[in-house]
Amino acid sequence: RGPLDVGTSILILLNIPLMIASVEFSGYSIGVSAGFLAGQPLPDYVAFVLLVLEHSFNAFFVAELLIRIVVFRRRFLLDGHGRVLKYTLFDTFLICITAADLYLSGSGLKLDMLRPLRFLRPLRTLRALRVFGALRVLVNSVFASFLAMFWSMMLLTIVMLMAALYLCISLSPAIADESLDLETRTWIFNMYGTTARSFSSVFELTFSGGWPQYTRTVVDMEPAYFLFFGVYIIFVVFAMFR
Repeated sequence: RGPLDVGTSILILLNIPLMIASVEFSGYSIGVSAGFLAGQPLPDYVAFVLLVLEHSFNAFFVAELLIRIVVFRRRFLLDGHGRVLKYTLFDTFLICITAADLYLSGSGLKLDMLRPLRFLRPLRTLRALRVFGALRVLVNSVFASFLAMFWSMMLLTIVMLMAALYLCISLSPAIADESLDLETRTWIFNMYGTTARSFSSVFELTFSGGWPQYTRTVVDMEPAYFLFFGVYIIFVVFAMFR
């Protein structure tokens, strides 16, 4: 089980920059096609390489899941006391929705029920906690005084990254929607059009205290985002950070 855990941990960490690059590429392509960026469209092989890498990572994670189920059977989901291993259950859920999003959405099926899967992609960054949980045991005796702040910032960074990826993915159709006025589309792209822009905006929203200027235009365009920003501000900006 040891070598499999090590290999999986390395691939989980490598999968995070791949997902960031994929969303960045998507946002850049939309910005160029909509005229918000003056650069040239990236070559087609970039999208192909990203897709191949995403399929490769996903194939490994699915194979790892199947191996663990076959080898451990009942112990895969239950500990020695018969209690459900909640993280294993959640990890299995993430692998399943990733596979469904990648293979069903990429098959050309026009199913509305598949659209929410795109917005669950940022949850994949939570798999990194599986790696950091193991590292926590190794550094506990050395960095006892520094550990609490380090893991708090790590958790906050992962939460901000999830929020940034969600906003970038969910707002990308609005950037390309020509029925919206140009000023609104330009503002949305400048704030949330790419991974870097979106994370920068979420970082400022979280730490600056000036969150209304980062949310008002989006909420005016689509009032449903009030729920997302409300939950984020209450539970992250005030409860977790303050």
